[in-house]
Amino acid sequence: MAPYGGGQFSWGKGLVVIFLMVLSGCGAGGGDDDDDDGGGELQPTLQSIQANIFGPICAQAGCHVGGSAQQGLMLDSVANSFQDLVGIASTEAPSLLRVDPGNPDSSYLVHKIEGRSTIVGAQMPLNQPGLSGPQITAIRSWIQNGANQ
Repeated sequence: MAPYGGGQFSWGKGLVVIFLMVLSGCGAGGGDDDDDDGGGELQPTLQSIQANIFGPICAQAGCHVGGSAQQGLMLDSVANSFQDLVGIASTEAPSLLRVDPGNPDSSYLVHKIEGRSTIVGAQMPLNQPGLSGPQITAIRSWIQNGANQ
């Protein structure tokens, strides 16, 4: 009998486990996207928020991408996100800016991702799980720190 009950069967199982471990790293962020997002960790910067939230979650067909972007809000690049968010009045709640630099509580984006009672329509992201606490914190911190590009 081979040690460890081995033979080809155990070796094959080992390869499957290694293969699955390698695959589990795919699509988990931290890749080489050239987004300068702080090494893949979510940071309170627009570049990191774009790479980790806006790009993969919001800039999807039928949502915030291209000429048919909902509410005219394109979140498909750092430049578009900044241009369409910062200092721009919300189309749903015109008395609020989408992003009011230095003031996350008055930023309609925060109202939408937190699902506050002040929003028109549904909490964002639509038809997906809500953003996590760390994701919301990163967005709030970016806004609090001046919402710089």
